[in-house]
Formats: sequence, structure tokens, C-alpha cells
Amino acid sequence: MKEIETIEDVIARLDMIIERSVLENNCLGIFAFVYKKTTEQILTGIEKDRFENPSRMEDFDLIFARLYIQAFHNYFENKDVGRIIHELQQATFPRHHAR
Repeated sequence: MKEIETIEDVIARLDMIIERSVLENNCLGIFAFVYKKTTEQILTGIEKDRFENPSRMEDFDLIFARLYIQAFHNYFENKDVGRIIHELQQATFPRHHAR
């Protein structure tokens, strides 16, 4: 599968997760749906220069998305998601989760 390099890539992957969740009647798609809507608003904000540092916001969105999407797939492949959860915490709340 293609590497996630842009916010548009994130949205496309979230669409795939949502579609899978609907087909499997899995409630995990609810977060993906809300996250997709949030990501679309972030993209709009970046395009309209609504952020103090658009580049930082894009980087944060991509980091979080890669971790979330990897955790989603690991969950279904019965792989350990603990490391990824820790990395999500680091990306989201770096001051509260020192290594």
C-alpha cells in the first residue's frame, strides 16, 4: 500500500477504514468518520492559511494519521498495538509522556 505523504492520502485511507467498518458492521469506523471530518477541516484551514504554522499542523496531522492507521491495521492482524498507542500519546501529549 502507498505510503501516507499528504493529508489527501490520510483522507483516502480513512475512507477505506470507514468502508471496511461499514461492511463488517464494526463500530471502529465511528472514530475514523469523525477523524476524517476533522482532517478535512484541517486541510481547509491549511489551504486558507488559518493556522499560525500550517506546516507544523500538516506534520502533526500526518504523524498522528500514520500511527492511527497502523494501529488500526495491527488491531485486525492481532499485532501488539501498545507501542503505537505510546507513540500516539507522545505525538498528542508530549509533555505528559516523557520517555
